Amino acid sequence: SVEKQYPDAGAVVLLDEAIVEVFPRSEHSFSEYLRHTVVKVLNERGLKYANVLIPYDNSSLVEDVRARVILPDGKTVRLSKDEIYDTTLYPDFIFYSDDRARRFTVPGVEEGCLIEYEWRKTINNFSFWTRWDFQHADPVLLSKYTVRCPNDWEIKWKTYGIELKPEIEPLPAGMKANHTWTAVNLPPFREEAAMPPGDRDVAHLMFSSVGVKSWDDIAAWYGEVCAGRMNPDGAIRAKTAEL
Repeated sequence: SVEKQYPDAGAVVLLDEAIVEVFPRSEHSFSEYLRHTVVKVLNERGLKYANVLIPYDNSSLVEDVRARVILPDGKTVRLSKDEIYDTTLYPDFIFYSDDRARRFTVPGVEEGCLIEYEWRKTINNFSFWTRWDFQHADPVLLSKYTVRCPNDWEIKWKTYGIELKPEIEPLPAGMKANHTWTAVNLPPFREEAAMPPGDRDVAHLMFSSVGVKSWDDIAAWYGEVCAGRMNPDGAIRAKTAEL
């Protein structure tokens, strides 16, 4: 049992998976992100997994939020829609009011239960989601991240803290193929005194945006964004002459 295998853990993440699919749409593309997580709560330290936060902004939409608890006696308690709240992501920082979050607490959680939740986010521009964490503060038995996109797309990716290569589904050019990174039996991430920021050391996967292969590409993009914006207008020239 996971209780005997991980006696020091507050919970065990049995499954943490996400699927990102890209959909072409006239001049732009949008992506859809599906998340599915199952957690076994071992003791009171694992009750924190009942609290779920789903960030989003004005270019994305969170839908189909579902969650349930399977109690040790087999009884199931489901999350109702009126228990899902829409709030600002950073309530203490008014300049970030566009960053929102869907928040909920899975009802009926107790020691020995299973927590399961899933949700879907639609992003109104292309995104691979630039990061996926395989490792968490508690053990993870299975972590999977899948990108579903045209087979001939060149995906720039890199793993940190773990050696992984994707399993790629072979398909004819132009058809969508799955690129899946799978990690199993991951130990909990433990922070140490004076260590670098934890997000650098957690086993994770990162991507570059499509078309970005070097820092020259970043510089070219930045140059286009700034083009003309740093040229002084009449008011600036007049003030400069006055000074």
